Amino acid sequence: MKYRFMFVFAVLVTGLLAASASAADVKWDTAPDGMPYCKVQSTDDAAFLLGNYRIKVNTHSDGIYELMSGERCWARFNADPARPGYGRNKAVAVVDNRETQLVGAGSLATRNGKCEVYAGVGFVRYDYDLGNGVKCSRMISVMPSEKVNDGNPVFLVTVTFHNTGSGTKRISYDEAFSPCFVPASYQLIPEKERPLRYHIDTEISFRCITASFRPVQQKFIQFATPTARAVDEFAPQSVFLYCDKAFLVVNDGQLKASVDEFKLRSRRKHTFHIAIGFANEDSKALAEAVIAKAEDNPFGAFASMWKKHLPDFSDERDQERRMAMYTSAHRVEASAVYSKYFQETFIPGLADIAYRFGENVSNRDHINAALQACHTNPELARSIIRYVMKQSGFDGIIPESNKGYGYIPSDSYKENNIQLDVLNAVAEYLEKTGNYDFLEEWITVYPLERGEMQSVMTILERYFLYLRDNPSQSASRLAMQSAYLDKFIVQMERSGRASAAFLEALKEYSAKAGEHFRSIDDYGIAELPYILESKAITNYDKRELLDEAMDAGSADLRAVPGLSTFDGIEASSLFRDSLKKIDMENVPVKDAAWILYCYYRLKE
Repeated sequence: MKYRFMFVFAVLVTGLLAASASAADVKWDTAPDGMPYCKVQSTDDAAFLLGNYRIKVNTHSDGIYELMSGERCWARFNADPARPGYGRNKAVAVVDNRETQLVGAGSLATRNGKCEVYAGVGFVRYDYDLGNGVKCSRMISVMPSEKVNDGNPVFLVTVTFHNTGSGTKRISYDEAFSPCFVPASYQLIPEKERPLRYHIDTEISFRCITASFRPVQQKFIQFATPTARAVDEFAPQSVFLYCDKAFLVVNDGQLKASVDEFKLRSRRKHTFHIAIGFANEDSKALAEAVIAKAEDNPFGAFASMWKKHLPDFSDERDQERRMAMYTSAHRVEASAVYSKYFQETFIPGLADIAYRFGENVSNRDHINAALQACHTNPELARSIIRYVMKQSGFDGIIPESNKGYGYIPSDSYKENNIQLDVLNAVAEYLEKTGNYDFLEEWITVYPLERGEMQSVMTILERYFLYLRDNPSQSASRLAMQSAYLDKFIVQMERSGRASAAFLEALKEYSAKAGEHFRSIDDYGIAELPYILESKAITNYDKRELLDEAMDAGSADLRAVPGLSTFDGIEASSLFRDSLKKIDMENVPVKDAAWILYCYYRLKE
C-alpha cells in the first residue's frame, strides 16, 4: 500500500534527523506539583528540548547543550565545528584542589553512579557526587513565554553545592560556553566553502560578557539589509553570559563565569545562578529578570510558571494519559518559535529538519499543529494561521516552506492540501473562539517589505478560487495532488482530502470520474482523519480502510478524530494503544500536537 511506504519514508527521515533520537532508557515519575519528569537510566546520549518562543536549548544527558534560535535564521550559537548538530560548553568543579569535569564525553555526567539526570517540564537537572561528601546540582531551566510573539530569550543555570560530609570544603566553579555561530543550513558545508563566516567580537561589563557575530564574505554574495528576506544570515543575534556571583573572563574564545573559591561548612549549601541568552536587548535586565523569578525548586526554576501556562489536565484520572498530555503540551510550547520576519509565532511541524537544515517544513504541518492550539492556546492558533497566510501568493498558492530569514524558494509544484488545511484550521478556530472579527483582520502578505495588505476573508476567497480553478491533469480534472510527498514517492496521489471535503458535490460527476476517485487503496495516511469524518462514506468502508491502516505506530493517531465521530469507544482504545507505542521523551512536536488534538476531540 502506498501509504505504508509513505509512513516508512517519514519514519526513516525523522529517525535520521532527530537530535533526540537516541534510545536511552528512562523512568517516568510525577513531581509534587503533578508535572511529569523522567530519570535517564543509562549512559546513552539522550536529548531534551527546553525553550520558549524566543530561545531553544537542546540539552544532552552528558551535560552538553545547543543554544539555538529560529527568530531569524535557524542557527546554533555555540556550535561544535567538529560535530554538526552539537554544541560546546564546559562546567568544572574544584573541591579541595581536585578538579572534576562535569559535562561532555568522559566527564562525570557519563559515569554510572556518579551522576543522575532528570528532565521534565522546563528543566533538565544533573545531580553529581563529587566525592568526600560533596554533592553538586546543575540545573538548566527556561521560563515559558507568557504571550505570543514574546518571551525572555535567556536560560538559567542554577548550581548548588551541598557539603554532606564533615569538615569545611574549599570549592570553586567554572561555567563556560564557546561562542560559534553556525546557521543550520551551513552545518554540512565545509567551513571554507560557506558563503559567509562570522567573526566574534566580545565586550565585558560588570558580571556580563557579550559576544557578537560579524559576517565576513568568503564567496561572492550580495549582502542584504537586516530587515530584508535572505537565504543567508547577515545580522546574527548576539549572545551573553551573566552571573550573580562570579568573576567573568574571556579565556581561549570562551565566555566563562569563574566563581572564585569559597568555603563550604559541613551540612551547608551554596547556590548561584548563571544566565545565558540573546543580547540584542538589555542583557543585564533580561538576566536579572530571569534570576529574580527563579524558584528554589529541584523540578525547575520556573515550575510554577509552567504549571500556570500549560493546559490543566489535573482532572484526567488516567495517570499515563495525564503525563502524556503534559509532556506533549510542554513539547509544543518549547518548540513554538517567533519569526521576526513574519512577526508571528508558529509551531514547526518538522522541527528536526529546521534544527538540522534550517528549513521550516512544511506549512501543512504548521497549520495542522494549530488545531490543538485552538483548544489550548487560541492566540497561538491565530498567530499560526496568520503566519501561513502571510506566505500566500496573490493567486492563492501557499508555499511548502521557507528558509533563512523569511526566504521562500520558488517551486513550480502545486498541491491542494495546504489550502484545505488552512480552511479547516480557520473553521476550528472560529468554532472554538467565536472570534469572527478575525475574518476582518488585515494581514501583510509576502514579501512583507512591500507592505501590501489583504483581509483574512480575501485571502480565504483566493484559496477557494485556487482550489476551484486549478484542477489536476488526471482524467477527472477534479483535484490535484494532495501532498508534498507525492513528488518524491508517487506520480499522482489520489486526493483523499479533496475527496472527503467535496464528496457530496462530486457525486454528480461520478460518471465522469469513473473509478479514479472510488478507490480507497491509495489514500495517504495523512488523509485518514478527513476521510473518516466524511458522512458520504459508509462505516463499513471506513472500517475496511482502518483495518488496512492500523499498526502504523504513532501514525495510528491520525485515525482517532475521524473514528471518534462514529465509534467513540474504539477511538479511545486506539488512542490509548497508540500512546503506548510512543517514546514520550522523544516525541516529535508534530506528533505531540496531534496527541493533544486527539485528546480534546475525544473529550468532545
